[in-house]
Amino acid sequence: MWSQSMRHGLDDITKRDTAQLRFGPALHNAIAVAVPLIAGYVTGHTLSGLGMAMGALVAAFAGMTGPLRKRVRTTFIVSVWMGVSTFVGGIAGNVGALIVALIGLSGLTTGLMTSVSATAAQIGLLTTNSLILVSQYAQGPVQALQHAGLAFAGGMLQIALLLLSDWFSPARAETEAVASVYAALANYADLLTRPADLQVASRLLEADTTLNDSYLRQDQWNRLRVLMNLAEMIRIDLVTLDRVAAMGKRDESADPGGAKGAFLANGEAAATRVEDANAACLGRGAHPAFSAAGQFLHAAGHAAAHASPGKKTMRVRTPLVDSGNVRLSKDPALRQLESLVEQMGSRQTRDSQQDFFVCLHQLVSKLMQVADVIDSPAPDEAYVVAYAPHRVAPMQLRRMWFLIRANLTFRSPSFRHAVRLAAALMLAAAVSRTLHLPRGYWLPLTTGIILKPDFFSTFSRGTARMFGTVLGVLLASLLILIPDSSHLFGLALILGFAWSMYAVVNFNYALFSVFLTAEIVMLLSFFEHSSPLTAMVSRVAYTVAGSMWALTVYLLWPTWQRQNVPSSIGNWMAAMRQYFRSVMAQPGGSSSQVVQARKQARLARTNVTSVIEQFLQEPVHHALDASAVAGLVTALHRFSDTLLSLESRVGVEPHLAESPIVLAWVNQMDALLENIEQAVRAAEGNVMPLAFQTPQFGNLVDSFPTTAFTMGLVRLQEIAETMLRMVPIHTVS
Repeated sequence: MWSQSMRHGLDDITKRDTAQLRFGPALHNAIAVAVPLIAGYVTGHTLSGLGMAMGALVAAFAGMTGPLRKRVRTTFIVSVWMGVSTFVGGIAGNVGALIVALIGLSGLTTGLMTSVSATAAQIGLLTTNSLILVSQYAQGPVQALQHAGLAFAGGMLQIALLLLSDWFSPARAETEAVASVYAALANYADLLTRPADLQVASRLLEADTTLNDSYLRQDQWNRLRVLMNLAEMIRIDLVTLDRVAAMGKRDESADPGGAKGAFLANGEAAATRVEDANAACLGRGAHPAFSAAGQFLHAAGHAAAHASPGKKTMRVRTPLVDSGNVRLSKDPALRQLESLVEQMGSRQTRDSQQDFFVCLHQLVSKLMQVADVIDSPAPDEAYVVAYAPHRVAPMQLRRMWFLIRANLTFRSPSFRHAVRLAAALMLAAAVSRTLHLPRGYWLPLTTGIILKPDFFSTFSRGTARMFGTVLGVLLASLLILIPDSSHLFGLALILGFAWSMYAVVNFNYALFSVFLTAEIVMLLSFFEHSSPLTAMVSRVAYTVAGSMWALTVYLLWPTWQRQNVPSSIGNWMAAMRQYFRSVMAQPGGSSSQVVQARKQARLARTNVTSVIEQFLQEPVHHALDASAVAGLVTALHRFSDTLLSLESRVGVEPHLAESPIVLAWVNQMDALLENIEQAVRAAEGNVMPLAFQTPQFGNLVDSFPTTAFTMGLVRLQEIAETMLRMVPIHTVS
């Protein structure tokens, strides 16, 4: 297991994502670092310029992703926190016990921030690093206050350049987020695979978060919100169409007993055989409807990516598509879909094909609405009412405090990580100060960077950090040897390393570590007066030692993701139960309750995917049955897909959902799902909280011959029974 996990970690070191290269935005971040240094050099106040440059260097990491509102807010918070930590570190630097305790407190806060968001955790880490660095140079209160002001001013410079860059930027983060949703939808229409669907869910979550934290004007926000919510409906229609295609058949001879008979007579295995056979008959992904939908969604994504709304120089309302180009409503793929609907509507079809026609008609209707919104100067008021709910400003600080307070318990993985991180930082800082290690601050600095909440991130980050830091120290130290009495060469290197560092921060962590280390070495070289070779050796040694210490601390007090698997899956099942009840209780599937339940289920699904991926890569004997976990998660994915398709059918046939027979079955199914959820959450694998009652259909199938709706319910039961076979997920000794 250990060798396999190490191979995964080494593979992660070389992993790179070219889509994450950001040379343009990185330039203004680097300029904000270089300008104070140049100004300080010209005016003869190099150290003051260096203090402001350090503030700008750290603050830039807080404003790299998200809409303008989020970037400005997080950069400002980091700037304030940087100023405070600079002041506190300066005046407390001479008191060893006090500064060690403050470093531990800052580490505890950083660990708790992981329960809020990745951005919050990054902010905490950056300010902790600032405290560690500044505390090495003790100052009086007045001098510390001056340096704190310079650090804060560096952050404000980053904000000023961020606003200036955003003003001239041709696109907004909000527009790009919505465009990425349509690109993912197009990919799903082409492939119809679960990974492609998970990508759609992830993009929808990102776009929803981005739009909820936006400064866009109301009319611009309405347009993008309408497009995003239409994308959500299109996803449901695509899933439904795929499901109906799987249940369809070209003629009665392909399934003499009827698909419903196969479902009820032979259970899950027969259902799968029928689904596979009918998929081949109808074509599913090979059907021209899917390829045409994919082509149109590609075009819609391209049009949204080049949208003019959100551009600051815009003074009049304009369509998303330039008037010189072909309007999206005239797109050949959309015309092909309209033709398919007309052809299917003009001929007599069997039930399964009729269901396919109804689902296709719904899909095409949504695609036409997308074209109308993109082609129009402003979305029609009817779209705004239907798809753009009232804009509500997020209560970020209140939400952050609620999450932190909820995690102040040793049952919380975030709290356990926070205590572990605080202890590791305090010990590293105490050792470096007690032994008076030259440049010993690299020991706690590296420890904080390496130690993460999970094993895989700690190991892969630690290895990448060690390699990157060694190369960065060697590179910068060799360049320092070049004579540079005017410091112009050094300033140029600082600008170049900063630009490269910000450009590759999300491209490859090892490469980022190279440039980050080289940048810090160059900045510190302005007031470190020692042999370059001595400085190089000490930096490498303490970085390696800090990395090894972080790995040792994790192994001594591990936080294995297997501990989070039952609760994560249980949370997903709870969210899925709420979604199930909302769909069946609200015919039409368009109420705010259904939408909110769907979003919560999507979020829980995304969280489980991350936890399971890390769980399977851990180098320990699993207390959980990996096969049972995988089977349960697969069944939950299928339950989610089927429920999405059922949501659209409830709107078409509300009278079926209101039937007493269906309502009785819904209550029985809900009880079954609740019992499975309790079994998953159980501390011991052999504990069954309640007796499992399988829902009884009675004459459900005979009473309602509608294929899509009835088979959707049957399919949900078959999947629930599959979940039942997967519990307990704990290994029973």
